[in-house]
Amino acid sequence: CFPVVVTGKTIRVLVVDDDFQVCEGVTKMLMEMGMRPYWTLSGREAVLHAKAALGQKDGYDFFLIDWKLPDLSGIDVARQIREAVGENARIVVLTAYDWAHIEKEAREAGVSGFCTKPVFFIMLRDTLLEVIGEKPKPEEKEDAAQLNRELFEGKRLLLVEDNELNREIAEEILEDAGFIVESVEDGSYAVEVMAEPDAGRFDAVLM
Repeated sequence: CFPVVVTGKTIRVLVVDDDFQVCEGVTKMLMEMGMRPYWTLSGREAVLHAKAALGQKDGYDFFLIDWKLPDLSGIDVARQIREAVGENARIVVLTAYDWAHIEKEAREAGVSGFCTKPVFFIMLRDTLLEVIGEKPKPEEKEDAAQLNRELFEGKRLLLVEDNELNREIAEEILEDAGFIVESVEDGSYAVEVMAEPDAGRFDAVLM
């Protein structure tokens, strides 16, 4: 569960990412947390949505914004939204990159926190809790871990890693998460495996 931020009002979240699958996946996670999410693929549209929602007295409590958008940078979107909605809403930047070199600029633009992509349930929930100054309870961590395991249980991965120690560690982590893992040592072996007639058994390839 997630604490109520606005009394008497379900938490409202705007997800901004140019990848439809990211929007759909993150939206599903937010709904499982009991929130009311909406998504858009455009930074400019996100700013318009933020202003419109505020004008309708149904403003967003959180904004999850991809760092790299095609029309505006995530930092620019965050800055414009912060100027429009004021200090109450929390803004989180979603990024698959190291954010250390943009953190200062992002904070100055009004960003409250960062969440690494790909986004997983536990990571997202803990990030949202962190930006409102709360910590997840131990039992909530266990519940979320179980939910992620249920999502991954039985999914089959091909792991491509030439370092034996790294490969062993990755296998253990992935198997603990519920995945069925097959490993090869380099790319040429991976190509051979994926050329086999039953290569469709894999849900993803990690290299």
